Amino acid sequence: MNTIRDTTSAAGPQQTQLVDEAVKWLVLMHSGRFNEADAQRCAHWRRQSPEHQRIWESVEKLNRQFDSVPVPLAMPVLNRPRVSENRRMMIKTVALAVTVPSAMWLGYRAVPWDSLNAQYRTGTGERRDVALADGSQLSLNTSSAVDVAFDARERLVLQRAGEIHIQTAHDPQAGARPFVVRTQQGSLQALGTRFIVRCTPDRTRLTVLEGAVQVQPLHASQTHIVPAGQALDFSADTFGAKVPAFAARAMGPGRAVCRANEAC
Repeated sequence: MNTIRDTTSAAGPQQTQLVDEAVKWLVLMHSGRFNEADAQRCAHWRRQSPEHQRIWESVEKLNRQFDSVPVPLAMPVLNRPRVSENRRMMIKTVALAVTVPSAMWLGYRAVPWDSLNAQYRTGTGERRDVALADGSQLSLNTSSAVDVAFDARERLVLQRAGEIHIQTAHDPQAGARPFVVRTQQGSLQALGTRFIVRCTPDRTRLTVLEGAVQVQPLHASQTHIVPAGQALDFSADTFGAKVPAFAARAMGPGRAVCRANEAC
């Protein structure tokens, strides 16, 4: 990431601003709210200088190549103050693609698109509590991101990044839908419980505070049930060894989402 940051700084603040403006026009164009007046203003913006037009063409090319840039760069994300650091990173990545095409793919892969577009997220040093529709409580630690997808079959939390603390509630709907947390490495089904899940790029760590959680790695058929007072690391293929929950203190930031007097 240092290479990307140093390279984009050479583009200068004026070019970064133009990229920012071009991205906003592109997002508006794909929003379904783009009308004739908007089209005229966008055309006027592009005609202001050859540099405006060049950057517009480069951003459009980037959009066509990856076909997913507009969604992560949706207007609420671009304009939300709390994600200004990530927003700057997005704009710098696009600026790098404009000025250094060979770095386009590297820059795209370096930006956490899913996390930036998540339904609930926190920035560096920020924490957030969320009351879910079924009465469960979700706490996001610093630099965390999740999407929540409840339907008639299950109560699903898609954990994109970071660390979360969950206290499940009894499902108010008939049929007792399972409560599942899904990470890049697999799924965790709550069995009437309170637990912490921490994600890294290659592993997930579960710490169970109450009840139990059933774990299944993405590429394995075997499952493990982790009881209260235990912690478990797993990858997409294998389980680590279960350890006492107090040993999970080594995970660092996870302690911030525990309640006072808990050994976690």
